[in-house]
Amino acid sequence: MLKEKNIKFPNKRVFGIWLIWIGLIVIIGTIFGGKFMINPIIFTIGFIVGKIVIFRMTFIKKHLSYGPNSKFQSNINTISILMMFILIFLFLFSGKYIMMDDFRMTWFGALLATAIHFITSTFVYGKQLIILSILLILNVFIGIFNSNISFDYFGYIDGLIKIIFGIFLLVPAKANDR
Repeated sequence: MLKEKNIKFPNKRVFGIWLIWIGLIVIIGTIFGGKFMINPIIFTIGFIVGKIVIFRMTFIKKHLSYGPNSKFQSNINTISILMMFILIFLFLFSGKYIMMDDFRMTWFGALLATAIHFITSTFVYGKQLIILSILLILNVFIGIFNSNISFDYFGYIDGLIKIIFGIFLLVPAKANDR
C-alpha cells in the first residue's frame, strides 16, 4: 500500500476499480438478461468475484490504496452495505413485484437500493458519490415511470454511469482528497 498522511479517502481508487467492474457486470448482465432483464447468474458471479478480487487482493491494495480507512469510515462502510441489503429486501420482498415475476421492477428496486446506499458511502469514498447517487436514482425513476422504454437502456445507462464515475475516482482531483 502507498503510505501517505492526511488522506481523507485512502481507498477511493480501489472503489473506482469496483465501480468500473460492477458497471461492466451490469452491462454484460443486461446484454444476456433476456426475460430476467439483468442475467442473475452473471450478476451474482460477477459481484462475488469482484468483491473477492478487488477488495481482498493485496496486489490491488498495494497499487491503488493510500492506506486503511479510518475506523469511522470502516464503520460507515459496513452500515452502508447493510443498508443496501435492507433496502433491497424492503423494495423487493415487501412489494408486489417479486411475487409477480416482474423482473423489470425487481431490478429497478435493486438498482435504487444500490443508488441510495452510495449516499452514505460519501464518507468513505468522497462527495462525488452524491452525484453518482443522484444520477443513478434519476435513471431508475425515469425507467419506473416510462415502462414503454426497454429496460436494456436503463441497464446500460446504469453501467455506464458507474464506469464513468469509477474512472473519475481513479484520478483524484486534489492531493488531500485522495
